[in-house]
Amino acid sequence: VVVTPSGEAALAPIPITLVVAAHPLIVVPLNNLSFTASFAGVSPPAQSMTLTGSGSANVGFTVSPNVSWLIVNATAYTTPATLTVQVNPTGLAPQNYTGTITIAPTNGDPYTETISVSLAVSSASQLVAGPQNLLFSYQPGKSPPPAQTIEISTTGQPLTFTANIATAGCGVNWL
Repeated sequence: VVVTPSGEAALAPIPITLVVAAHPLIVVPLNNLSFTASFAGVSPPAQSMTLTGSGSANVGFTVSPNVSWLIVNATAYTTPATLTVQVNPTGLAPQNYTGTITIAPTNGDPYTETISVSLAVSSASQLVAGPQNLLFSYQPGKSPPPAQTIEISTTGQPLTFTANIATAGCGVNWL
């Protein structure tokens, strides 16, 4: 199915699959999960779902995530079973990631169920500069005041920044 908003480009196609099987099918209640995490922060909470078999049947299955940051555990590998999905953002740069969990029946039927997983790792870094103000005292004819330091750091990932000198109402070149 292709959805096209009026006057805009078409959205990504949505595939539709018809599975005809002599055996009971795996029923997956969700086809996507979303997680958000901060860079260098803690992992977000796990999300769970219960897989069932059509007609309340027991269906054996395997579970395969396609990326290393995606962790899937099952209470059993026969329906009904609870899948617990976790993400591990450790070592991931701030950006959006996608992964897929593939669930396949073990009864020989040639179909799979997929769950798309998105992970948004945000930059939790903030630029910190201090102290909040500097005071220079000078008397004409005396030695200039000593240099003072402004420390600039981040609370996480390194950030690019610029520093500009602004001397309001005091002339130029004194700072």
